[in-house]
Amino acid sequence: APLISMDRYADNTDTYAFRSVEAGRKGFVTLIANYIPFQEPSGGPQYFRFDDTVLYEIKIDNTGDGREDLSYQFQFTTRTINYDTILGMSAVNDDGVINNLDDVDYNMPQTYSVTRVDYRTGRRGRLLGGGFRTPPPNIGPRVTPNYEQNLGQPAVYDLPGGSKVFAGQRDEYFYIDVGGIFDALNLRSIGATGGIDTTKGYNVSTIAIEVPISDLTSSRAVPSSPTASDAVVGVWAT
Repeated sequence: APLISMDRYADNTDTYAFRSVEAGRKGFVTLIANYIPFQEPSGGPQYFRFDDTVLYEIKIDNTGDGREDLSYQFQFTTRTINYDTILGMSAVNDDGVINNLDDVDYNMPQTYSVTRVDYRTGRRGRLLGGGFRTPPPNIGPRVTPNYEQNLGQPAVYDLPGGSKVFAGQRDEYFYIDVGGIFDALNLRSIGATGGIDTTKGYNVSTIAIEVPISDLTSSRAVPSSPTASDAVVGVWAT
């Protein structure tokens, strides 16, 4: 900001990094980068998607100098199945219902690639995988029935080394009183009447990748303690 706010589809909002909590995944870290804020869920017929001209990137500093030592790059490609319609994500190419990620009624499917860049790979990086599909937006029970089962969960893909990746539209989960923050820190959520969640009801475009801890540290191993010299993982997104 302020320049990035003029390029909405490259505008990253919040970045998260945390130890994975699922059973059997304690040796992994989940990295999440969100983009394109304040998406109205009903904003059809084109809806929202990642920009094919933007390089989305999650960067990691594991030496504490504030410069990235490795990064994960995400690049998207959009194709259109039926050009003879103004409809975007969904169209009546068959029955108008998107039942799976390969359904012909998913009119503007996006695929993406994941590349890791570090000192070993050089600038060109190492392709971890590609051809992964983003799910369409959750348009509604008629067009996208059983959304999480049919479209959301199948969009979680495996990467080498037990890693996983997802990219797609999600419910905005950052709880914040935006109006109060920018009204000279008029923190209305501290009052006795309860909080104000300005982002409630909006969506955001999420890129999430889960990787082994040893893939991020300078020693390429799991640190022995939180104060160990290799227990440094700083994360940000661009």
